[in-house]
Amino acid sequence: MTLDDLEFLIQEGEGTTLEFKERLSSSFARELVALANAIGGRILLGVRDDGTVIGARDSNSLRARIQDIARNCDPPVQVPRGTGWRCNRSPRTGKRFQAGAVQRGLLPASRSCDPETEPRRDSRHVSS
Repeated sequence: MTLDDLEFLIQEGEGTTLEFKERLSSSFARELVALANAIGGRILLGVRDDGTVIGARDSNSLRARIQDIARNCDPPVQVPRGTGWRCNRSPRTGKRFQAGAVQRGLLPASRSCDPETEPRRDSRHVSS
């Protein structure tokens, strides 16, 4: 996915397959699982709900935390090969943000450690 594609996604706003997160927070695992239980999608870290890029520092520890969160889901949430979490720079603001893809789960009963995890509303997969 190109930077132009990402800028287009930001302009279009959040939806069934796109989530904006200002920072890595306690709800991050829920968002990963919700996307995996639906049809997959993308999470942009360092972007406000209104599409404003506020920035997210790129570091190995941040990427490791994201991978740990994904692995601790049951079953683990898969990040498609070749996409990973990438740092991008917004041409509008010059600030960096992280973009990552979430693969649709093979088992629709994916859950995080959080018992409140729910699939996206229009998901065709419903956890039991």
